Amino acid sequence: MARSTENSARTARTTPPAPDAEFGADSPICLSRTGETGPHGLELGLSPAMFAAHQFDATPISVAESRAFLQRCLTRWRLNTLGQTFTDDARLIVSELVTNAALHALKPLQPNPRQRLWLALHMQPNALICAVSDPSPAPPRMPAPAPWADAGRGLQLVAALSTAWGWTPTPPPGKTVWARLALTYH
Repeated sequence: MARSTENSARTARTTPPAPDAEFGADSPICLSRTGETGPHGLELGLSPAMFAAHQFDATPISVAESRAFLQRCLTRWRLNTLGQTFTDDARLIVSELVTNAALHALKPLQPNPRQRLWLALHMQPNALICAVSDPSPAPPRMPAPAPWADAGRGLQLVAALSTAWGWTPTPPPGKTVWARLALTYH
């Protein structure tokens, strides 16, 4: 049972250049969850040229590491040529999805090596999909924060910057929250 929210106001205008066919040592690491089956990317036949994943935990440095991983992928896939607005939007979407998973899906003071979080990036012809998987089956919530609140607007930002976003339950109990960002030149 997947949930999705469409935002037709932000649409793709131009397809970016194709990524290089060769891979260097600085290429994003393409991973799949060991021992699991299902739609985690490589099992779907996604090319490493268009799919990359980063495993992280609920430590304060995780958001910065995830942004750095995103930047390496954008550079590798030549999506950094789409302009500062695209890069900033992608960075904010990844930051919010990773922060939500780290804050709400794991207990930061009780690390469990079996409970890891994943950031997956999938480049499509007209979109970049940013997805974060976590071990919590609880659906994402988008409450209406008080006007003076300094938190609680993450998913509202994701919804505003993406062409669509949603979530899907994943086995074992868990979920993947994703957002689609149109590949547009600015």
